[in-house]
Amino acid sequence: MQKQTGLTERVKKMLQITKVNLPQTKYAIKCPNEMKPVGITIHNTANDASAMSEISYMQGNSKQVSFHFAVDDYRAVQGIELNRNAWHAGDGNGKGNRNTIAIEICYSKSGGARFQKAMNNAAILVAELLEEYGWGVDKLYTHKDFSGKNCPHRILGDFGWQYFINLVKQHLDDADVKEAVGKPKKSNEELAKEVLAGKWGDGNERRQRLTAAGYDCIAVQAIVNSKVKSTYSGTFPTIPSKGYIGNGDKGTNVKNLQSLLNWYGSYGLIVDGIAGNKTVAAIKSFQSAEKLAVDGKFGAKSLAKAKAVLK
Repeated sequence: MQKQTGLTERVKKMLQITKVNLPQTKYAIKCPNEMKPVGITIHNTANDASAMSEISYMQGNSKQVSFHFAVDDYRAVQGIELNRNAWHAGDGNGKGNRNTIAIEICYSKSGGARFQKAMNNAAILVAELLEEYGWGVDKLYTHKDFSGKNCPHRILGDFGWQYFINLVKQHLDDADVKEAVGKPKKSNEELAKEVLAGKWGDGNERRQRLTAAGYDCIAVQAIVNSKVKSTYSGTFPTIPSKGYIGNGDKGTNVKNLQSLLNWYGSYGLIVDGIAGNKTVAAIKSFQSAEKLAVDGKFGAKSLAKAKAVLK
């Protein structure tokens, strides 16, 4: 039986869904074939447009490029019926294009808190679709699986595919997440007490579960830090002559930064002295949480803020 996103009340409370009907005059180029979906393909948009802008652009142009959903930090927008194919996977008339539902996650160019919220919203949508079709997470694919393209680039580079899979699983079967739906949100102070009591797990597990439940894991962690330590006891990094610590930098200074970021937000960074994608993502998350310019470069302003917050 063909499904048509009969979203449950649980999901409607967590995520706004807007449907924009594709004009039938565009079917021949955007979705010419009937489809019985067998899975879901995840993409990152590689720009910073909203979900509605992505769908509007996709529907308005004459390119043979299309996708079923775009998801941002505010809502999901559907632009193609799920019983029609879309051209998104780069595999011609292969399985990706002809038999999978395409979901584009917005704001992946800059990343940061806005992308993380969009990613969580996408995980909510994916979990509901998996439940509707009776699928497991083995039915989730990346664009890269079908064409070799580095997509979803932000997820693969900054978080890892398993992180997204785990986020989806949280929405599928995490009792704490389901319990939170339809109930008043807990304050960050209440959540910090629960974290200290061990309710939300550690490290990446904690980040995933808090995010999946719709909470700001960084704000909660900051309160936890303030309760368990009065000051940061590690060594603060120094800013090199170029003015910042950023992608590709190496050495003890980077190790000091990684330790600092782990203390601040439980990012689970490997303290190896190499500033790769995950370290840059943690810098951006710190900058976003502390209302700094989000550029992934840990410079004088980031250091001053870190010292003000953590000393």
